[in-house]
Amino acid sequence: MNQATILLIGAGQLGSRHLQALIKLQDPTNIIIVDPSLDSLNLTEERAKEVSGYERHQHSYRQDTKGLPEIDCAVVASSANVRRQIIEELLSVTNVHNLLLEKVLFQSAQDCIEIGELLKERKVNTWVNAPRPMWTCYQALKQALGAEPIQRFISGGSGWGLACNAYHMLDLFAWLTGSKIEKLSTEYIDKHPVPSKRNNFYELTGTLNGCFENGTVFSLSDLIGPPKDSYFLLETKDHLIHINEVTQKLTLVSGKPLPSEFAKIKFAPEFQSTLTNRVVEDILQRGACELATYDQASEIHQKMLNAFAKHFPQSQEGGLLCPIT
Repeated sequence: MNQATILLIGAGQLGSRHLQALIKLQDPTNIIIVDPSLDSLNLTEERAKEVSGYERHQHSYRQDTKGLPEIDCAVVASSANVRRQIIEELLSVTNVHNLLLEKVLFQSAQDCIEIGELLKERKVNTWVNAPRPMWTCYQALKQALGAEPIQRFISGGSGWGLACNAYHMLDLFAWLTGSKIEKLSTEYIDKHPVPSKRNNFYELTGTLNGCFENGTVFSLSDLIGPPKDSYFLLETKDHLIHINEVTQKLTLVSGKPLPSEFAKIKFAPEFQSTLTNRVVEDILQRGACELATYDQASEIHQKMLNAFAKHFPQSQEGGLLCPIT
């Protein structure tokens, strides 16, 4: 197999974690990093050189996409407000066989639709990075539940970012249930958006309710007040389960005993610096990975963005923009 060429666009905090993972690829690879900020490129290069295996790969750091070679797999780790522009520009200068996009995908449902059409036209296989279905703990949970229908999800806490992180939860619930979202309700989302930790982006507080086509109902709450650990409650006919990723514990609140091996499983986040290499290796070797495809993720994003847009001032008629990332 010829040496693969991997492109990373975005050398910020998350982009640097993607690069640390890409360095863990076992086969020598040509890795190209693009970011308009020279300072970001320099910092990312410093972090990358700290990872064992850096010398195994070829690296180049650029401030634009001019003159790029054909790309086997590209990772776009930009903010949502510029992602459409980046994808359109990238596909105008070179061929990309596979693409991994960060969430939130875009700031409007219309962008989801139109970029989806472009990706189909250019035959770019695309996935969206919401990695909880890759985590060992959730794979074990899904296996333990088997065909047992999930009746209800509740996710709560404060300060976890309802607007920018709801997609992570919706993707996880869709994967666990094997179903599609039927309805979203923003009736109990607070009226006024609040400034995000990132400049020029905003957050929502309150509660997002909804249901899946199979009848599973869910509620996601990010409440005003001091930050509190986020948590999940998952209810089936036979189990009520509490999950806290901060304390890394799954607790059986009531119901039938879970398999004994659950006592040994930590519900701990698996960091991006340990995941992107697995995704890219799967894509290059078998043309698939454990993440949601673009079509699956776009369907959820469109419903979510249209629902959230009602809570932001709209400067353009019909624009339905969400200033989130």
